Amino acid sequence: MAPSKLAKQLTRTPGQLWDRLLVDTDSKQRRIEELRQQMEEMEMGECTFKPQINPRTRVLVQERLEALKQHNIKYHDQLFKDAERRRQRQAEYSHWYPEEITFQPKLYKRARLNNEDEEREQEPVFERMYKLAPKLMEKKRAMRDAILNGVDPETGQPFFKPVTGRAPTFQRNTSALPIGEFLYGMRYDFDERKGFKAERARLLTDSLANKPYAGTKSQALLEKMKERRFQQIFEYLDKDQDGAVALDSADLDMLDPEHTRSSRNSAILPFISQFL
Repeated sequence: MAPSKLAKQLTRTPGQLWDRLLVDTDSKQRRIEELRQQMEEMEMGECTFKPQINPRTRVLVQERLEALKQHNIKYHDQLFKDAERRRQRQAEYSHWYPEEITFQPKLYKRARLNNEDEEREQEPVFERMYKLAPKLMEKKRAMRDAILNGVDPETGQPFFKPVTGRAPTFQRNTSALPIGEFLYGMRYDFDERKGFKAERARLLTDSLANKPYAGTKSQALLEKMKERRFQQIFEYLDKDQDGAVALDSADLDMLDPEHTRSSRNSAILPFISQFL
């Protein structure tokens, strides 16, 4: 082993042994300090990583180191205490619950294990998972086969086979266009149909606007009036009051002009004339 730099610089002081022991202690302290610096240089020589920090961080670190030196606290002791405080805070946070959570579940004691369960508990986790993998794969395979080859128990319909309606009665895409182009072209057909229906609805609205309009109540009154007029004409023609009128022998010329006028307005005479 090669001698260190300090060993090369050491020289024996001439004189007796007791004279050398009485030498001023400053030289010894200086040698100890040089040895300590040399050891630090050797340790730092293995540290090749040099982080880049900004000037403000450098000043803060320097102030912190000076504060530690003033209180005679070593840096590694301070790091150890800091890590210990973090572990304590982490333990407190892991057992902390919000104040509004008052639910406390009732926990039962663990069931007594038999010999096989105790042996299984003693096995490493990865070995138990490795032994359990074939069973899980077999279970997944059985479930997949049941889905692919199974039938819905509620409807009796096989899985993944949807029920579709009838096919078109005529060939729609006669030009054999791609489905995208065909659907895009159908859009114009829908627009034309929509415009045709809108125009037909407009014409119907215009035609209804030019016709007299009668509400439901007016139509009901008109029907009652027609029924009353029919009853009056029937009673006039039924001379023998037997509930039947013989149109071939009935005297239609003797109808009252008022009844005739009202019946003509009510379209009664054309109705009677079709039986003559």
